[in-house]
Amino acid sequence: AEYGDDPRSVITTAMRDLMISLDNSPSPVAPMTLVQRFRTAFPQFAQQKNGVYMQQDADECWSEITTCLTKLPQMKGNKVPLGETAIEQLFQGELVSEWSCPEIPEEPKTITRTTFNKLACHIDDKIHFLLEGISKSLEETISKLSS
Repeated sequence: AEYGDDPRSVITTAMRDLMISLDNSPSPVAPMTLVQRFRTAFPQFAQQKNGVYMQQDADECWSEITTCLTKLPQMKGNKVPLGETAIEQLFQGELVSEWSCPEIPEEPKTITRTTFNKLACHIDDKIHFLLEGISKSLEETISKLSS
């Protein structure tokens, strides 16, 4: 496969090659080429200590991967969600936020809509399941000071 100089195209091409290998191989496939190219394109993920790769931030890694894939064309098909790009079709959603004041129930609620490409997941010692963490991240109480 041809790899250009742009890190995004290098990663996208390596991912394509990996998917082709996975589709065509009856045996397990190690993603070593993709991992090597990713570490070359993003040297912060190639950091080592005592000859062992250091643990890296998963959110930062995911952001780099999705940024690389933002140029992928829109997917076609009857059951494909709307979106300008494949990343938008696969990962974008709409968050509806409802803001209200419990102390003044007659005050009208404010409703806003924002798009997102990833959801936050709250993690602590009481969270045992992914759904719990995402739900906790979507609930928030804030204090508003009025003048």
